[in-house]
Amino acid sequence: MRTWKYPLPVERRSIVHLPRGAELLSLGEQVQTPVVWALVDPQQPVEPVIFRMVTTGEEFNPVFCTYVGTLTLGGWYVVHYFTQAEGLPQDDALDSRARVVEDHQQYRAEDKIT
Repeated sequence: MRTWKYPLPVERRSIVHLPRGAELLSLGEQVQTPVVWALVDPQQPVEPVIFRMVTTGEEFNPVFCTYVGTLTLGGWYVVHYFTQAEGLPQDDALDSRARVVEDHQQYRAEDKIT
């Protein structure tokens, strides 16, 4: 097992490829970039992990989300990161479903590049 660092985009939803079974350890900032440290087995195949970023006071559906941590970027911009399972509850808004579809399309596009 190793501890690896992964940069996180400052976007509402993003996909980061982590080795299967990765354990998220900590969220922080390095050189004005959000990063997450994870305990990983580099021999495991990578899989997509959806990260949600929400701001303080922003309304969102926390179902299927797991809190990762909170950062203050630039000394004033407070964001909270969560991981999100691929499924959403049946009563969630249609635009949320569309964003998940976009996430999967982004993953497929990135997968073709590598």
